[in-house]
Amino acid sequence: MAPLAAATVQEVKDADDNITGYDYEFGFVTAATYSLGYSCLAQLDDQEVNDMATGTPAFFLFAEQTGVVVSNAVSSVRDF
Repeated sequence: MAPLAAATVQEVKDADDNITGYDYEFGFVTAATYSLGYSCLAQLDDQEVNDMATGTPAFFLFAEQTGVVVSNAVSSVRDF
């Protein structure tokens, strides 16, 4: 299944410009149950090929979460 949305991870910095964490955000997805995953190699993902099934994928997920419930007018928070 092709991804529904993608987001870039952004650095979170304090007042002294020190990196204190990382953040991502998806907006305007319909209420439903989703799966989330992250990769540092998304630029290598070929949308025409199931990279996960090739045996030597150039693209893979470092972590994933399933059963992420999104409700109308409510922020959902998931940490990796």
